[in-house]
Amino acid sequence: MVAVFFTYVFLVARMDVGGGSFNNFLRVIMIKISSRFGRATYESEKPTLREVVEEAASNGANLSGANLSWAKLSGANLSWANLYGANLFRANLYGANLFRADLYGANLYGAKLFRANLSGAKLSGADLSGANLSGANLSRANLSRANLSDADLSGANLSDADLSGANLSDADLSDADLSRANLFRANLFKANLSDANLSGARINWNSHAIIAELLRQAAGDSVSRRMVVGLVAVSIDWCWSQFSAIEHDERAWAIATLTRYVQPGDGAPDILTANVKREESC
Repeated sequence: MVAVFFTYVFLVARMDVGGGSFNNFLRVIMIKISSRFGRATYESEKPTLREVVEEAASNGANLSGANLSWAKLSGANLSWANLYGANLFRANLYGANLFRADLYGANLYGAKLFRANLSGAKLSGADLSGANLSGANLSRANLSRANLSDADLSGANLSDADLSGANLSDADLSDADLSRANLFRANLFKANLSDANLSGARINWNSHAIIAELLRQAAGDSVSRRMVVGLVAVSIDWCWSQFSAIEHDERAWAIATLTRYVQPGDGAPDILTANVKREESC
Protein backbone atom coordinates (compact mmCIF):
# COMPACT_ATOMS: atom_id res chain seq x y z
CA MET A 1 0.00 0.00 0.00
CA VAL A 2 1.32 3.44 -0.90
CA ALA A 3 0.93 6.01 1.86
CA VAL A 4 -0.17 9.45 0.66
CA PHE A 5 0.78 12.54 2.64
CA PHE A 6 -0.98 15.87 2.22
CA THR A 7 -1.59 19.12 4.01
CA TYR A 8 -4.27 21.38 2.69
CA VAL A 9 -6.03 24.65 3.34
CA PHE A 10 -9.82 24.82 3.31
CA LEU A 11 -11.19 28.18 2.14
CA VAL A 12 -14.85 28.39 3.02
CA ALA A 13 -16.82 31.40 1.77
CA ARG A 14 -20.18 31.99 3.43
CA MET A 15 -22.52 34.71 2.13
CA ASP A 16 -25.77 35.83 3.70
CA VAL A 17 -28.25 37.06 1.08
CA GLY A 18 -31.27 39.20 1.90
CA GLY A 19 -33.52 41.63 0.03
CA GLY A 20 -31.82 40.79 -3.24
CA SER A 21 -28.45 42.14 -2.06
CA PHE A 22 -25.37 40.84 -0.26
CA ASN A 23 -25.62 41.86 3.38
CA ASN A 24 -22.53 40.12 4.67
CA PHE A 25 -19.49 38.39 3.34
CA LEU A 26 -17.43 36.18 5.64
CA ARG A 27 -14.41 34.10 4.74
CA VAL A 28 -13.19 31.46 7.14
CA ILE A 29 -9.71 29.98 6.63
CA MET A 30 -9.39 26.47 7.98
CA ILE A 31 -6.00 24.77 7.99
CA LYS A 32 -6.10 21.02 8.33
CA ILE A 33 -3.02 18.90 8.93
CA SER A 34 -3.48 15.43 7.53
CA SER A 35 -1.56 12.27 8.28
CA ARG A 36 -0.16 9.53 6.10
CA PHE A 37 -3.25 7.55 7.02
CA GLY A 38 -5.43 10.01 5.09
CA ARG A 39 -7.18 11.45 8.13
CA ALA A 40 -7.03 14.92 9.65
CA THR A 41 -4.85 15.01 12.73
CA TYR A 42 -5.57 18.62 13.62
CA GLU A 43 -7.42 21.64 12.26
CA SER A 44 -7.53 25.26 13.29
CA GLU A 45 -8.53 28.72 12.12
CA LYS A 46 -5.11 30.14 13.01
CA PRO A 47 -3.78 32.22 10.07
CA THR A 48 -0.46 30.38 9.54
CA LEU A 49 0.65 26.78 9.55
CA ARG A 50 3.29 27.58 12.14
CA GLU A 51 0.64 28.88 14.56
CA VAL A 52 -1.55 25.84 13.91
CA VAL A 53 1.29 23.42 14.69
CA GLU A 54 2.29 25.38 17.79
CA GLU A 55 -1.32 25.35 18.99
CA ALA A 56 -1.57 21.62 18.35
CA ALA A 57 1.65 20.96 20.29
CA SER A 58 0.59 23.10 23.25
CA ASN A 59 -2.78 21.30 23.33
CA GLY A 60 -1.06 17.90 23.35
CA ALA A 61 -2.60 16.96 20.01
CA ASN A 62 -1.53 13.75 18.29
CA LEU A 63 0.43 14.82 15.20
CA SER A 64 1.89 11.40 14.52
CA GLY A 65 2.29 10.85 10.80
CA ALA A 66 1.48 14.49 10.03
CA ASN A 67 2.59 15.83 6.67
CA LEU A 68 4.62 18.98 7.21
CA SER A 69 6.97 18.71 4.27
CA TRP A 70 8.49 22.07 3.26
CA ALA A 71 6.69 23.69 6.21
CA LYS A 72 8.00 27.05 7.46
CA LEU A 73 8.30 26.51 11.20
CA SER A 74 11.34 28.59 12.11
CA GLY A 75 11.33 29.60 15.75
CA ALA A 76 8.24 27.51 16.49
CA ASN A 77 7.67 26.21 20.02
CA LEU A 78 7.06 22.48 19.58
CA SER A 79 8.35 21.23 22.90
CA TRP A 80 6.91 17.84 23.88
CA ALA A 81 5.12 17.63 20.50
CA ASN A 82 3.99 14.20 19.30
CA LEU A 83 5.42 14.07 15.77
CA TYR A 84 5.99 10.33 15.70
CA GLY A 85 6.59 9.28 12.08
CA ALA A 86 5.82 12.80 10.80
CA ASN A 87 6.93 13.94 7.36
CA LEU A 88 9.08 17.05 7.80
CA PHE A 89 10.90 16.70 4.50
CA ARG A 90 12.96 19.87 3.94
CA ALA A 91 10.99 21.73 6.62
CA ASN A 92 12.44 24.98 7.95
CA LEU A 93 12.83 24.54 11.72
CA TYR A 94 15.56 27.11 12.20
CA GLY A 95 15.79 27.94 15.90
CA ALA A 96 12.69 25.88 16.71
CA ASN A 97 12.13 24.50 20.20
CA LEU A 98 11.66 20.72 19.95
CA PHE A 99 12.59 19.96 23.54
CA ARG A 100 11.64 16.33 24.30
CA ALA A 101 9.57 16.13 21.12
CA ASP A 102 8.70 12.65 19.86
CA LEU A 103 10.12 12.41 16.33
CA TYR A 104 10.62 8.66 16.29
CA GLY A 105 10.92 7.48 12.67
CA ALA A 106 10.20 10.98 11.33
CA ASN A 107 11.32 12.09 7.87
CA LEU A 108 13.57 15.14 8.37
CA TYR A 109 15.54 14.74 5.17
CA GLY A 110 17.20 18.05 4.25
CA ALA A 111 15.45 19.86 7.10
CA LYS A 112 16.84 23.16 8.37
CA LEU A 113 17.42 22.69 12.10
CA PHE A 114 20.18 25.24 12.52
CA ARG A 115 20.38 26.21 16.22
CA ALA A 116 17.21 24.24 17.00
CA ASN A 117 16.65 22.88 20.50
CA LEU A 118 16.25 19.10 20.29
CA SER A 119 17.42 18.37 23.79
CA GLY A 120 15.98 15.09 25.02
CA ALA A 121 14.10 14.55 21.74
CA LYS A 122 13.20 11.06 20.55
CA LEU A 123 14.74 10.69 17.09
CA SER A 124 15.38 6.97 17.01
CA GLY A 125 15.13 5.67 13.45
CA ALA A 126 14.52 9.16 12.05
CA ASP A 127 15.85 10.22 8.64
CA LEU A 128 18.01 13.32 9.13
CA SER A 129 20.20 12.77 6.10
CA GLY A 130 21.37 16.04 4.56
CA ALA A 131 19.82 18.03 7.42
CA ASN A 132 21.41 21.23 8.73
CA LEU A 133 21.86 20.75 12.48
CA SER A 134 24.73 23.17 12.84
CA GLY A 135 24.78 24.61 16.34
CA ALA A 136 21.73 22.59 17.36
CA ASN A 137 21.21 21.35 20.91
CA LEU A 138 20.84 17.56 20.82
CA SER A 139 22.00 16.85 24.34
CA ARG A 140 20.48 13.65 25.73
CA ALA A 141 18.60 13.08 22.46
CA ASN A 142 17.88 9.52 21.38
CA LEU A 143 19.34 9.19 17.88
CA SER A 144 19.86 5.44 17.92
CA ARG A 145 19.66 3.97 14.40
CA ALA A 146 18.95 7.44 12.97
CA ASN A 147 20.17 8.29 9.48
CA LEU A 148 22.43 11.35 9.75
CA SER A 149 24.46 10.73 6.61
CA ASP A 150 25.78 13.94 5.03
CA ALA A 151 24.20 15.97 7.86
CA ASP A 152 25.79 19.20 9.10
CA LEU A 153 26.33 18.79 12.84
CA SER A 154 29.19 21.24 13.13
CA GLY A 155 29.24 22.88 16.54
CA ALA A 156 26.23 20.86 17.66
CA ASN A 157 25.74 19.83 21.29
CA LEU A 158 25.46 16.03 21.32
CA SER A 159 26.55 15.51 24.90
CA ASP A 160 25.03 12.40 26.46
CA ALA A 161 23.21 11.66 23.19
CA ASP A 162 22.49 8.08 22.13
CA LEU A 163 23.96 7.61 18.65
CA SER A 164 24.29 3.85 18.85
CA GLY A 165 23.86 2.26 15.44
CA ALA A 166 23.34 5.68 13.81
CA ASN A 167 24.51 6.35 10.26
CA LEU A 168 26.89 9.32 10.39
CA SER A 169 28.73 8.64 7.16
CA ASP A 170 29.99 11.85 5.50
CA ALA A 171 28.52 13.89 8.37
CA ASP A 172 30.22 17.09 9.51
CA LEU A 173 30.83 16.80 13.26
CA SER A 174 33.61 19.37 13.45
CA ASP A 175 33.68 21.21 16.80
CA ALA A 176 30.69 19.16 17.98
CA ASP A 177 30.32 18.27 21.66
CA LEU A 178 30.14 14.47 21.82
CA SER A 179 31.11 14.18 25.46
CA ARG A 180 29.64 11.04 27.00
CA ALA A 181 27.76 10.30 23.78
CA ASN A 182 27.07 6.68 22.87
CA LEU A 183 28.72 5.98 19.49
CA PHE A 184 28.70 2.22 19.84
CA ARG A 185 28.31 0.65 16.38
CA ALA A 186 27.72 4.05 14.78
CA ASN A 187 28.80 4.35 11.13
CA LEU A 188 31.27 7.24 10.86
CA PHE A 189 32.74 6.44 7.46
CA LYS A 190 34.30 9.63 6.05
CA ALA A 191 32.80 11.72 8.88
CA ASN A 192 34.56 14.96 9.80
CA LEU A 193 35.33 14.90 13.55
CA SER A 194 37.86 17.72 13.59
CA ASP A 195 38.19 19.15 17.11
CA ALA A 196 35.09 17.32 18.33
CA ASN A 197 34.86 16.81 22.09
CA LEU A 198 34.92 13.03 22.61
CA SER A 199 35.65 12.96 26.34
CA GLY A 200 33.81 10.14 28.04
CA ALA A 201 32.19 9.02 24.78
CA ARG A 202 31.43 5.35 24.17
CA ILE A 203 33.60 4.66 21.15
CA ASN A 204 33.02 2.58 18.04
CA TRP A 205 36.42 0.88 17.93
CA ASN A 206 36.00 -0.07 14.29
CA SER A 207 35.79 3.55 13.17
CA HIS A 208 38.99 4.83 11.59
CA ALA A 209 37.58 8.38 11.75
CA ILE A 210 37.15 8.35 15.54
CA ILE A 211 40.45 6.63 16.29
CA ALA A 212 42.37 8.97 13.98
CA GLU A 213 40.79 12.04 15.59
CA LEU A 214 41.48 10.83 19.14
CA LEU A 215 45.13 10.36 18.22
CA ARG A 216 45.33 13.65 16.29
CA GLN A 217 44.07 15.62 19.28
CA ALA A 218 46.73 14.01 21.47
CA ALA A 219 49.55 14.21 18.90
CA GLY A 220 50.21 17.91 19.18
CA ASP A 221 52.93 19.07 16.78
CA SER A 222 54.86 15.80 16.87
CA VAL A 223 55.57 14.73 13.30
CA SER A 224 56.10 11.08 14.19
CA ARG A 225 52.78 10.93 16.05
CA ARG A 226 50.94 12.70 13.26
CA MET A 227 52.33 10.08 10.89
CA VAL A 228 50.55 7.43 12.98
CA VAL A 229 47.35 9.49 12.72
CA GLY A 230 47.68 9.65 8.95
CA LEU A 231 48.29 5.91 8.71
CA VAL A 232 45.11 5.15 10.67
CA ALA A 233 43.06 7.65 8.66
CA VAL A 234 44.02 6.38 5.21
CA SER A 235 44.24 2.65 5.96
CA ILE A 236 40.48 2.07 5.93
CA ASP A 237 41.04 -1.46 4.63
CA TRP A 238 43.10 -2.39 7.71
CA CYS A 239 41.77 -3.97 10.89
CA TRP A 240 43.20 -4.03 14.40
CA SER A 241 45.25 -7.13 13.67
CA GLN A 242 47.28 -5.20 11.06
CA PHE A 243 47.73 -2.13 13.25
CA SER A 244 48.70 -4.23 16.27
CA ALA A 245 51.47 -5.93 14.28
CA ILE A 246 53.23 -2.66 13.42
CA GLU A 247 56.45 -1.84 15.24
CA HIS A 248 56.72 1.93 15.60
CA ASP A 249 58.41 4.32 18.00
CA GLU A 250 55.00 5.81 18.89
CA ARG A 251 53.24 2.49 19.37
CA ALA A 252 53.19 2.76 23.18
CA TRP A 253 51.95 6.36 22.98
CA ALA A 254 49.10 5.41 20.63
CA ILE A 255 47.98 2.48 22.81
CA ALA A 256 48.13 4.58 26.00
CA THR A 257 46.15 7.39 24.35
CA LEU A 258 43.35 5.12 23.16
CA THR A 259 43.25 3.11 26.39
CA ARG A 260 41.89 6.18 28.19
CA TYR A 261 38.67 5.90 26.19
CA VAL A 262 38.00 2.20 26.85
CA GLN A 263 34.76 1.45 28.70
CA PRO A 264 33.43 -1.88 29.99
CA GLY A 265 31.65 -3.87 27.29
CA ASP A 266 32.38 -1.43 24.47
CA GLY A 267 34.07 -4.01 22.24
CA ALA A 268 37.54 -2.48 22.47
CA PRO A 269 40.28 -4.58 20.82
CA ASP A 270 42.39 -6.93 22.93
CA ILE A 271 45.49 -4.78 22.63
CA LEU A 272 43.67 -1.98 24.49
CA THR A 273 41.77 -4.07 27.04
CA ALA A 274 45.02 -5.86 27.92
CA ASN A 275 46.62 -2.48 28.56
CA VAL A 276 43.71 -1.49 30.79
CA LYS A 277 44.25 -4.63 32.87
CA ARG A 278 47.96 -3.91 33.17
CA GLU A 279 47.26 -0.37 34.37
CA GLU A 280 44.69 -1.60 36.91
CA SER A 281 47.11 -4.17 38.31
CA CYS A 282 49.78 -1.54 38.94
